[in-house]
Amino acid sequence: MTLEVFGTYPAPTLEPPQEIKDKDALFKQWLTDKLAESKKSVRGILYKMAQIRFSVVVGQTWFTEFSTIEENSMDIDGVNASVDMNEIQVEI
Repeated sequence: MTLEVFGTYPAPTLEPPQEIKDKDALFKQWLTDKLAESKKSVRGILYKMAQIRFSVVVGQTWFTEFSTIEENSMDIDGVNASVDMNEIQVEI
């Protein structure tokens, strides 16, 4: 993989600007930024999943994907997934 940098440089200088000289540092900064974006995205998804789980367990609501409580299965990427709701007693 090559990293190409396009831009215009002033005519008298033959060297690129300082920030382009160190391509490894530029690539490392790009990777760091992408990692931060990915972490933020994953944390958002995990937060949303936690909200849904909490509402199902504590709030006694049903999944938003299903219109009724009797509807309890769906195919996800060719895998049939189903859920059942029942009450259990947990000692505290």
